[in-house]
Amino acid sequence: MAGVGLLAEEGLAVGGRVLDPAGQPLADALVSGFPPPSLVSFGSAFDRDLYPESRTGADGAFRLAGFDPGKVRLRVRHAAHRPREIDAQAGQQDVEIRLEGFAALSGIVVSLTDGEPVATFTVSARPSEGLFRPGDMFGAGAGEQFERVVRPKRFADRQDGTFTLERLTPGTYDVTVTAEGFGERTEPDVEVAASGRRGLVLMLAPEAALLGQVVDGRSGAPVSGALVRAAGDGTISDLLNSMASPSRTERTDAQGRFRFGGLGAGTLKPAIEHPAYRVLSLGELQLQEGEQRDLGVLRLSVGASVYGTVRDAVARCRTWASWSPTPPVRCSSARAPMRRASTACRACRPARSTSCAWTSASTWAATPRPWTCSKT
Repeated sequence: MAGVGLLAEEGLAVGGRVLDPAGQPLADALVSGFPPPSLVSFGSAFDRDLYPESRTGADGAFRLAGFDPGKVRLRVRHAAHRPREIDAQAGQQDVEIRLEGFAALSGIVVSLTDGEPVATFTVSARPSEGLFRPGDMFGAGAGEQFERVVRPKRFADRQDGTFTLERLTPGTYDVTVTAEGFGERTEPDVEVAASGRRGLVLMLAPEAALLGQVVDGRSGAPVSGALVRAAGDGTISDLLNSMASPSRTERTDAQGRFRFGGLGAGTLKPAIEHPAYRVLSLGELQLQEGEQRDLGVLRLSVGASVYGTVRDAVARCRTWASWSPTPPVRCSSARAPMRRASTACRACRPARSTSCAWTSASTWAATPRPWTCSKT
């Protein structure tokens, strides 16, 4: 189409200054702006890279343009200060944003058995209130919470057992420590003030462990490569929070045996998973400090399948067939690229095929069978 012109409008601008904790202009701060997520603009939580950003100069000033009337969420980052988000009105030119410094958490890790410092260990921390809070619209506030997560940090050859976690945002944290031969320990609700916190003592007890052997429920043959996990409480919140801190897992060996060590005392909900079998949930298990729990032989079952044939009104096999139960499935073919579908998997029948039989378990069956469908 020729002769079409597009006129771009700058839109409304937002401007102001970024200040340090002492109230002085802060240079080289990165300021970005985007609509606050809501029922009509929740996509802004995911496409923030499309919105304007600017770095402050020596005077701490910034200006962002291209906004529609209404609220604008400003996000400010600086290497030596904590990030901050505030809301302003599009068109406002006198916004002042004061950044604060980071805090630090220091402590010591000690063996509960003999009271001696533990020399090598790993420490991590996460917000006590979780990453996804019920009041957040589509998890819109999760970005700030994710930034508070302290990834596992290893401390080696610390003869005095001390550690320091730096660049923390003041708040409440669940602090977790692991060490070889000891059970995992989580200290909940550790308050870290703006001035930091010192003197946290983490006592480690001897490790508890789960042992067992996983076999095929019919043949009794060992199942190698099965995933053993100490599952959480199974809630949506637990699933989402595990995105930042995945739970530990172990796999069975060639004889189907496993040892899941490093566990602390408490309640677990372990489960066994393998792509060829149904998930085996073991229910709640209560472990004591240092307990070695033998679960014996654990049998996996293949589960049931449902088969059928898809035909049109005159009993002819249809060229396209739909598979649409939950969960979503992934489709692939030896002669075609991968296809994904959120609620349905479609398999194209070759012209020479006379049937479009299907199974809701995992695999499309056709004659010949160029397509496969697997649960994602």
